[in-house]
Amino acid sequence: MVELMIRWKDWTNEIYKKVEDQKSSRGRNQDAILGACLYIACRQDDKPRTVKEICSVANGATKKEIGRAKEYIIKQLEVKKISRPH
Repeated sequence: MVELMIRWKDWTNEIYKKVEDQKSSRGRNQDAILGACLYIACRQDDKPRTVKEICSVANGATKKEIGRAKEYIIKQLEVKKISRPH
């Protein structure tokens, strides 16, 4: 399980960096952005977690905020299919 968490953390950071590189997430709830990045990373690893589970570790971000952030990230990164990072 520890290996999974390290991998998810690395993938979450990679996705977050891509979002930050575009500088379009300014003014958005960063906890929700990070939660959405974690959600996407888990899906990429075929170990999906619910938004409710992500909320429990997202420093107060709501399901609605994380859901919106997820859609925002998918749109910004032009993710058609959530694929695994290399």
